[in-house]
Amino acid sequence: MRKPIFIGVLLLAFGTNVQAQAPATDIQAIKQFCGCFEVDFRYRETFSDQPDYPFREPYHETALEWVFPVEETPGKIVLQHVLILNDTTYLKHWRQDWVWEPQSRFTYLGNQVWRVVPVAASEAKGKWSQAVFEVNDTPRYSGVAAWVTIDGNPVWENTSDAPLPRREYSKRDDYQIMRRTNSNAILPTGWVHDQDNKKVVLAEEAHYVLAEEKGRNTYTRTDEGRCTVAADWWQQKAWFWTQVRTVWDAQLASTDGFALKDTPGGKALRKDLNTLEKQTFKNEKAAQTAIRETLQKYGVTFGR
Repeated sequence: MRKPIFIGVLLLAFGTNVQAQAPATDIQAIKQFCGCFEVDFRYRETFSDQPDYPFREPYHETALEWVFPVEETPGKIVLQHVLILNDTTYLKHWRQDWVWEPQSRFTYLGNQVWRVVPVAASEAKGKWSQAVFEVNDTPRYSGVAAWVTIDGNPVWENTSDAPLPRREYSKRDDYQIMRRTNSNAILPTGWVHDQDNKKVVLAEEAHYVLAEEKGRNTYTRTDEGRCTVAADWWQQKAWFWTQVRTVWDAQLASTDGFALKDTPGGKALRKDLNTLEKQTFKNEKAAQTAIRETLQKYGVTFGR
């Protein structure tokens, strides 16, 4: 596997710059991601300039999802998603971290390699970063943009490179980067995650777009009581996953890049972390040590 290229240690915290107070309207918009939602996931390939490209079948799934804050400090809001499959089955889903006027963020280079890069103060001013994490809390993608109002609705939009999504990496390997233009719009009925995606091939001679794709994930607010049991389920897991976030936050603050040597989406890593979650640790330090060792076992390497 290609190793990350390190360019020196960032003397920046992977976190928040709270010298300027975040607007209350922005915070309110971010908190509108929270709640119990019926979700409709739709994706369709729309265009390719590659001769004889075999367009894939459209993707459509539905789910019930609970989104809730697991951390809130001045300038930072962390939201966890949980999928509710039926009355007794739940799945820890993706996570989104929002940071006001960030000093750094991570960017995906392809082939399971990420780099942590500084964000200039001029670029960060008045803006938020959204960082998205896998179900096992490994980073996926992040970007920086300002919240704006369009047709009376708060909207945040950014373009970022990301690994293949779960719906793709289990079925294909003919491209290496999903270049995502993500538009998150808060609506009276919930919110919409609108996407214009490009599937990028990292060929040795030149990078090129294999195909383009339109995605729309619609989150429609529903009765909170439908997600109540998931809250009880999460309480049994919250302490352990707080330790996982703590380990990653510390690593991202002290490195300029990292690599993951595992199956796409970190399936094996997720399995081992789920095993750790069931163990009893005498304190936070013991849990975090076990988590670091597990990350190293699956090839997470950090530059210094």
